[in-house]
Parts: sequence; C-alpha cells; structure tokens
Amino acid sequence: MSGEKAVQLERENITLRERVNVLNAALTEGQKRNDELIHQLDALRELGPAWRQHLFIAERIEFARLSGGHDTDGQPGDDAIVLYVRPLDEAGNVVTAAGGFTVTLFDLANPEGSREIGHYAFGVDRAKALWYDQFATRHYKLTCPWPAGRLPDHREITARAEFTDALTGKAMVAQDRFAITFP
Repeated sequence: MSGEKAVQLERENITLRERVNVLNAALTEGQKRNDELIHQLDALRELGPAWRQHLFIAERIEFARLSGGHDTDGQPGDDAIVLYVRPLDEAGNVVTAAGGFTVTLFDLANPEGSREIGHYAFGVDRAKALWYDQFATRHYKLTCPWPAGRLPDHREITARAEFTDALTGKAMVAQDRFAITFP
C-alpha cells in the first residue's frame, strides 16, 4: 500500500471515529430524554384517570367588587366600564388561568334592537398582559370604553363577560349590572 493511500485511509478512519462519537452522544441524549418521558408517563399513570382533580382549573368566573363605571380622561363622567374578572376553581379560590375574553355591554332599558352598546375581544395574549397578581389581588382588568359617539342612554349598564379557558377550552360566563356616572 502506498503512503498516500495509507494517509487517505487514516483520514477516513479519523472522520468515521468523529462521526461515531457524535452519534454516540446523540444516542446518549436520546436515551436520557426517553428516560425523562418514561418517568413523566409513570407519574401521570399514578394520578389515574381523574388527573384533572389534581390540577387547579377554572370552573367559573366572577366580577370583583371594584368593577363598574370608570373615568379615563379626568373629566366628569365615566368613559368606560372596567371589569375585574377572577377565574375561580371548584372551591371558590382564585386561580391563575390562561384564556381569552369577549365582553358585551348592554343598556337593557333601551328598546329591543338597540340594547347593545359595544362588543370587545381580548385574545389570550392580550388578556395575559391584563392579569394582575399583586397585594392579595388576583384578577384580569378589562377596560371597555364607550364606542365613539355612543354614550349609554341610562345609568345602569349590563356587562356580560365570557372567558374561554386555554387549558380546557371550557367557556365560562359572568353577567352583572353596573351603575355609571354621566358627565
């Protein structure tokens, strides 16, 4: 065998050893990940078919007590409704739950067909930015300004909020009446 052929074979041998080392490292990493997944699967199996009962899942929503008419411009009168919405679990505890909202405001004293004041959508990403968890206060803060040129006709507004939980897909509704102040 010529010297040039031996050098070429040695280079190929080095390249193949490097490739084997890379594949062995990938195999080790894959086995490690597989072991982690098996451990997770075993933990889920231990929970049994009622795994949901072990999670804190929103079962309903409610408006917190400071919800209502809101002045946004410093001038007399309310310019919006602010809804402080709390997701609650089955025991009535506030839980951090990701999801989106739709809010509809109504003036129910108006004749049928002209009762809806406004409709607002807060997608999951937008709602996430509206979550507050400070000083024993945990809620979403949804601000719903009056549509341009559409001040309510009466001092009592009905708000209907629907929350769709991102984890379960469950829709929850809260509805209440709120007093507002005119300019």
